[in-house]
Amino acid sequence: TPDLLNGTYTVSNSLGSQTFKPIEPGPGQHVMDFEAIQKDFSYSTLKMLNNLIANKGTSTPALQLRYLSFADWQVHENNSRRYNYAIIGTPTATNDMPKAGSGRYTLNVFAQGSVTLLQSLIGTGTLDAYFDTGRIATRLNIYADGGGGIGKFEGTGTMRSDSSLFQGTLNSYGNSNIALSGTFDGAFFGPAAAEVGYTFDIRGTASGRPGTELRYLGVA
Repeated sequence: TPDLLNGTYTVSNSLGSQTFKPIEPGPGQHVMDFEAIQKDFSYSTLKMLNNLIANKGTSTPALQLRYLSFADWQVHENNSRRYNYAIIGTPTATNDMPKAGSGRYTLNVFAQGSVTLLQSLIGTGTLDAYFDTGRIATRLNIYADGGGGIGKFEGTGTMRSDSSLFQGTLNSYGNSNIALSGTFDGAFFGPAAAEVGYTFDIRGTASGRPGTELRYLGVA
């Protein structure tokens, strides 16, 4: 929840809430860090897409989003760490959703993953929206921030008829050594579904790692 008068943002879930103020981003920085000023938790961090401050946002062409942003809220407490991802913005009004045709959107991935250790993940992808049938098709290519492939995923979903929301399932492909699956939940934002984003939660196993769960949680 933004407090535009004081320039702060409050994030919350069923376990508590935390208020943050932005740290001035560096030139062209595509993720903006926030500093906690009120907290229910021992330690937590917040990152958001750097498109919230006029004329100071990311210079990356693919991230020039006007109607949506994302939040990465990490809570560290009692020797545990919880990750919360959200897509925020101005959802497309139900009566402004296209009813015919299709559209292809380019996606950028920001996520966290655990294999033998926790690591930051990035990636790219696409989403195809078939507005006449309400079907969603998406693909993601996720890799470690700094190099190293993680996996490719494809999925299908369904748009709701009474809103701009959609949801679906994801599965790994192209690598017989991993078997991962998960879900995604998202929405269209801006006039006439100008932009799109979703959160995802993918988990499973890899051959050679019996009993070890792989998990990737993030936004696209």
